[in-house]
Amino acid sequence: MTPTPETLPDDPAVLKAMLLAKTEEVSRMATSLRAYEAMVEALKLRIARLKRQKFGRSSEKIDREIAQLELALEGLEVARAVAEPAPAGDEESDTASENDAPPSPDPTPSPEKTTPRRRGKPKVAPDTPRERIVLDPGEQCPACGGPLRLVGEDVAEILDFIAAKLKVVETARLK
Repeated sequence: MTPTPETLPDDPAVLKAMLLAKTEEVSRMATSLRAYEAMVEALKLRIARLKRQKFGRSSEKIDREIAQLELALEGLEVARAVAEPAPAGDEESDTASENDAPPSPDPTPSPEKTTPRRRGKPKVAPDTPRERIVLDPGEQCPACGGPLRLVGEDVAEILDFIAAKLKVVETARLK
């Protein structure tokens, strides 16, 4: 109930107590408002980050999370509009409440950035030691006994890890 000038008591001590109670209430509401504003900003940044992450690929999971965050943001903005404090008549109490440290809102952990997987052949340093194994099919055709001639080779590379040392093993199949 908001007191009117006619219903206010005449006792200065009671008036001072009422003023202190209102000042504390305004300070508490201002602190709460700052916490809500910080949370709203954090959610806006997270939504922007998720929208940037979404660009270039389609993911239903990201779409759902963006929708949920936008709903949470809308709810916080409505709560902030409802809980706006009444203007304070005393400027000193307003500046004193600004110097108080607002409680930090519970930050939600942001999703870690995922790097896209590379496809294809991994890059190997040119100075990695190489071992070449040649599989020779022979000089004659096993079916007819005719001579075979070399037409090329297929080379397969396998990266082998031996006692903390890397080397590339090339296997060549002569054609």
